[in-house]
Amino acid sequence: MVILADEMDGLSPVEVQMVAIISRYHSHEVPGEGMHAVQQLNEHERIIVAQLTALLRLADALDDSRLQKIEKITVSTKDARVVVTGFSHEKLYLEQWTFANKANLFREVFGRDIILKRKGLQ
Repeated sequence: MVILADEMDGLSPVEVQMVAIISRYHSHEVPGEGMHAVQQLNEHERIIVAQLTALLRLADALDDSRLQKIEKITVSTKDARVVVTGFSHEKLYLEQWTFANKANLFREVFGRDIILKRKGLQ
C-alpha cells in the first residue's frame, strides 16, 4: 500500500498503519479481526480506526457526485439520532442515497442513527 511506503512526518509507525487501514476501508468494506494489519493494533487503536473510518465514509458521501453541491453543513443531535444538514442550491439525491448506504458502520460504531437532510440556501 502506498501509504505504508511513504514516511509521514509527525506520525508514529502505528499511526501510519491506522491511516492505511482507514484509507483502505473508507469506501465499503469493514476491517475484519482476521486482517493482519488490524490484529497488530490494540483495542483502543481498533476503536479509533472504526470511528474514523465511519466518519470518513460519511464525509466522502457528502460529495459523492464530485460537484461540490454542499456549501455548508451543520450537525445536530436529536434523541439517539444525528442529523447532518447540507445547505445547497442543488438537489442532493445522490449524496443522500450514498450517505444512507454508508451510515451502517456509523450506527454500528457509535450506536446512533445518522441522516443527511438538505436545506436550500437563501
